[in-house]
Amino acid sequence: MISEYISIGELARITDLRYGTLKYYTESNLIPFEQLDENLTRRYPREAAVERVETIKSLKKSGLSIAEIRKKIAKKVYKI
Repeated sequence: MISEYISIGELARITDLRYGTLKYYTESNLIPFEQLDENLTRRYPREAAVERVETIKSLKKSGLSIAEIRKKIAKKVYKI
């Protein structure tokens, strides 16, 4: 059975991105996560987080900066 939530390590494995890159994206509010308490580990909703990372990767590949990606995600505009 696949869990609905995954750790940042599992997200790194699934998306083939480095832990540090995902942490940066998380701290930049680009990837959705839940954190029940201040000291608890962040949990990422599997489908939403993987989809978001793939979107970010695609937008970066098209030449957009993180700031531009943040604006597109905020507007939910993913046209490349």
